[in-house]
Amino acid sequence: MKDELSIMRLVPGERQDIFNYFIRPDLLEMWAFPDGMKLRVPFFEAKIGGSYRFEHTASDGVYTCIGNIKDFQPGTKLYQVDNVFGPNGKPLFGKLETITTFSMKPGGTFITITQKGFTNEKTLEECESGWNQCLDKLTSLLVGPSASFSGTHFALIN
Repeated sequence: MKDELSIMRLVPGERQDIFNYFIRPDLLEMWAFPDGMKLRVPFFEAKIGGSYRFEHTASDGVYTCIGNIKDFQPGTKLYQVDNVFGPNGKPLFGKLETITTFSMKPGGTFITITQKGFTNEKTLEECESGWNQCLDKLTSLLVGPSASFSGTHFALIN
């Protein structure tokens, strides 16, 4: 069983601007949710040791992500550790680690997201799909719904 997921995506925009979409609640709520869900971010303390809470609402209830930030390098790196709970309050993930890095490349900001701590293949595949849906939303926000930009994305499962 593979327990790590890597997704890479080139998105248009300056690195610090893109980084802000990953740390500001008002911006996260615009894109950081898979299709069929909505997101509320009551708080996000953007600093090493900071904590955050995401509430993803789906047709079957609210999925809650409570986490903390292990590493925070403005504009370049965000290392988060999540505990995710289903609508029934039962844990879905414990200590799901996500490292997101940001670097400038021709055409925009290159984002690499690495997640580890999966306990089964199905959940890993669902997260891969969810991340790609979220990053598609982010790209649409940055270029507008009628733009003809085609973002480059890759998904690697180790």
